[in-house]
Parts: sequence; structure tokens; C-alpha cells
Amino acid sequence: MKRLLALPILLIAFGLPTTVSAAEEFTTFEGFTASNQPPAGYQPYKAATVFNIATTTAKPISNSQEMVNYSLTLGTPSPGNNTEQPADKHPVFYASTTDPQYKIKLEEPWGENSIQGVTIRIPKYATGAEGGTDHHMSVIEQDGTEYDFWKVLEKVDGSPGTLRASWGGKGSYTGVANGVSPTSGATAAGFMLGSGLIRYPEIAAATATSYETISHGIFLVIKNARKGHIAPAVHDDGAGPEEAKVPYEGQRFALMNTAGTAPMSKSEIESVTSKPWQRAVLSAFARYGGIDGDKGNSGFYWATESATMYTAAGLANPWKTYGEAHSLPLFEGHYVYKLIEGSLTLTWWKEHLKAITVTE
Repeated sequence: MKRLLALPILLIAFGLPTTVSAAEEFTTFEGFTASNQPPAGYQPYKAATVFNIATTTAKPISNSQEMVNYSLTLGTPSPGNNTEQPADKHPVFYASTTDPQYKIKLEEPWGENSIQGVTIRIPKYATGAEGGTDHHMSVIEQDGTEYDFWKVLEKVDGSPGTLRASWGGKGSYTGVANGVSPTSGATAAGFMLGSGLIRYPEIAAATATSYETISHGIFLVIKNARKGHIAPAVHDDGAGPEEAKVPYEGQRFALMNTAGTAPMSKSEIESVTSKPWQRAVLSAFARYGGIDGDKGNSGFYWATESATMYTAAGLANPWKTYGEAHSLPLFEGHYVYKLIEGSLTLTWWKEHLKAITVTE
């Protein structure tokens, strides 16, 4: 795992506090808090885990074009536009040794789960993602243990309190990104909630000439999935058409040259957009690719952290602040991070996005 220094100048520029108390710094995992997030270039989980494997050995699968054409036409437009809204995204909270304790109560009758009845520390302000239906929440304990929850229902204070959620699982923020159990977890494919998320510090740090700020692959959400899954997924919720063009959860994708012989180069990325945040995302798609981890209603889109992890702590939504500062387009009052605009056309995506295999 990369250990990098935080970038306080970026936090100043976008309205976030730049320091944490000495107590917080030594009682949370690596000193991370709502106001002191992992910096740009930070790579969660171990280096050899699925989202951290580079695409240098990537090769398109035999029916790559058919699968890409199908996946990119499930939503309009696609790849999905991301707004600064927190709905149905993944908030990650860092627990302190002084945070209150809550006993986990999982509601679904899906068998045994190793976190059922476990008591953990959770920041008092932590909550599931606002809006949407999944209400995900991830909590990183001081030792790096990651507890993930799907459909957080209620958090009741007490001694200890109770956290009610439909289901969940655990892993390690310094371990593998595809969970530790084929029967638990908070995402369809079994990936940890912290994996593959594009984080605000990674976007804020990007400039027109220095934009390789995302040092990991991207968690992808695709509207349909075939029943079954392929590695690195450990389970699935696939129920889509049983056709070869429909991806399994666990399918990898990457941006490559038109021939599919190499990851897309910096010069190719720079020729299609001048926006730093777009270059950062495209570069991650080229260098690490993305992995289908869940189904959604938006066709084919890339996952970001949830603004809930900031706003629940009383901080401004930095995704909204960035959108305003950079004059991003608005849709229904929310700033939109668009990956289809200008030269980034649907035709361009169909030419350069490949469904791939990677030799690990």
C-alpha cells in the first residue's frame, strides 16, 4: 500500500479543514478522518489485489466489441454521468478509539455471517448513503479492519448501541479488495465498498499536465449482468439475458488503443480532452481499468465515494464545490461530471473501451 502525505493546499482551496487533532491522528487508521481523507495517489488494499493490478498485460476477449457495444447502450448517455449527489454511492468512515460502540444486527435470513452480533466503533455522525435504495456504509476501524454494510436501516445509541442493516461483511483495508467470504459482503460481486472508488482528493489534485492522480482501478456499475460471475468477483446478483454480449460481474474493462494492443497512451488521452478531472479518470481507466462490481439503473457508470462521508460530519460537499468552481454543467440543480461530451462521444468510447483479461 502506498503511504503518501496529505495535500493540505487542496483542502484549503476547496473549503475542507486541513488539520485534525493529535488525538484523532493517533486513534484512527493512518490518521484519516472526514476532514483528512487519503490523499491523491493513495492506493488502498495490498498492491497485488484486483483493483491495483495494471493493464500492461491486458488483452481484449474474443467478443469484446459485442460486449462493449451492449454495455454502453444500456443507458443514455453512457458511460454514466456522475453527479455530486450522494445517492447510492459508497461513503467510507474512519472510526476512532473514542467513538461510540454499536452491536451489528443483520436483518436478512441469508445464513451465517461472521459480523453478526459483533460490536465495533462507529463515528456518531456516520450513516448510510443518503437517497437511492442501497444505503451503503463502510467503516474502517483503527487496525484497518473494514466493515461494509448494505441497506443501513438504523443506528441507535446505547451502551453499546445497535446498528441495523440488511446485510454486510468485513475485510481489511490493507488486504484484498474482493472480500474474504463468498457468502457475505455489501456489493453484488463481493468487492469491498472502499475498492475502486474515485475519491475527491484524486479529482482535486489533477492538473492539465499532471493528472495520474488515481492509482487504482475503477469500480463499475452496469445495468445488466449475466447469472453467475467470473474472477475476481466472489458472488453476483446477475439475472440478465443469458447471452455472450452480457457481462458477468467480475468482468474487466479498460481503455486501449483502437487495435486493442496497448493501454491508451497519455498523448491519446490529452488529444480528446483538456479537462484535468476527465484526464484523471481516463488515465485510471487506461492504466488500471475497471471491474464490473454491481448492477444499477444508470447503464454503465463509474463509482465515486459518497458525499455523505463529508456532509454527515458537517463539512461542505467538496464535489459540489469543485463543480461550482469549474463551471460543470447542471442537471436538476446538481453538478454533473460528464464523460460523454465534446470529443468524448459514444463512438469514441465504443472504439477504445475493451472488455479484457489480465495476466496477474
